[in-house]
Amino acid sequence: MHHLRSLLILFFLTHAFHLKGGDADSVSFKKIKIYPFPVVGYAPETRWYFGGVALFNMRFSDDTLAQTSTFETEVNFTQNKQFILTANFDLQFFKSRFRIIGDNGYYKFPEDYWGIGNDTKESDKVNYAAKRLELDNSFLFKIVPNVFAGIRQRYHKIELNETIPGTDLPPAGEVIHASGVGPRLLIDSRDNILNATKGLYFSFSHSWFFKQIGSDTDFSRTDGYIRYYKKIHTGGVMAFQSVVSITQDNVPFRMLPLLGSESIMRGYYQGRYRGAVYGALQAEYRLTIWNWVGAAFFGGAGRVSSNPDEKNVLHPTYGGGLRIRIDKKENVNLRFDYAKGDYSEGFYVSFGEAF
Repeated sequence: MHHLRSLLILFFLTHAFHLKGGDADSVSFKKIKIYPFPVVGYAPETRWYFGGVALFNMRFSDDTLAQTSTFETEVNFTQNKQFILTANFDLQFFKSRFRIIGDNGYYKFPEDYWGIGNDTKESDKVNYAAKRLELDNSFLFKIVPNVFAGIRQRYHKIELNETIPGTDLPPAGEVIHASGVGPRLLIDSRDNILNATKGLYFSFSHSWFFKQIGSDTDFSRTDGYIRYYKKIHTGGVMAFQSVVSITQDNVPFRMLPLLGSESIMRGYYQGRYRGAVYGALQAEYRLTIWNWVGAAFFGGAGRVSSNPDEKNVLHPTYGGGLRIRIDKKENVNLRFDYAKGDYSEGFYVSFGEAF
């Protein structure tokens, strides 16, 4: 199946490792839970791939009001001799007064590319192989309850393995660097990082990329998103999300906002559409079916734009999925989602909810 990300859960579905620390230091581990899963999958670009994923749930304080910290890491090796390593985390220290949020990865992995704009055609698609390093980390301090502010650091590096004629992709051997920094504001009143049932999550950041700190070109990027959760009945939650990204000046093709992901605009290959401006929204209904089994149904729409003359096209997305609770106390789910878009589809397996 095209544009398919599939994972086969082999074991440890309902078990986790529990470790406790005996140090009184507020930044030592008070409790850590580890959920390890070996994975096997298949995609047209990689053929078979094998690896493992682990979720770490950690508490650095005995304060039950402090949020649990999370760290998820995944490593995969593919039949085409490719390699993927990712590390995503939300770490909260000193009773959630200091917070580090990260989304980092190294990819030796081919990607499909359709060009830039909202009206690219399926016939425009080419496939390119590249090495990518992506670092995205925020260092935040609490200002008042539920409000954090600080610095966001971003770094992207990409090098294509071959030249793709007839495209605007860079030639083989040319290394593209994008390095940026800027302020970030975060409002977070969610009751759970991985599976919220109530509260608000608002993030706004603006990053300047310039040559003095290692970027090849000068440009800027603004990102904002809102998530809202409301419990509507016992075992039922409505969740809403809106995302807006705006870039200016000479933006590298891989730093443009990308439509499609496993969290919003599911059902689209990440980067199926890309442009200087991106907006998307979605709603999701989550419910408990029985004890540790749940379900979710979602729908949304999004678009990108690279110039004012483009057609005003909204791309729809809809789908549903299964939820398997693997930790009742921390309310951690393993999710299986299937989504449809415009002539595309996707299957996703991950820890926690999509947003």
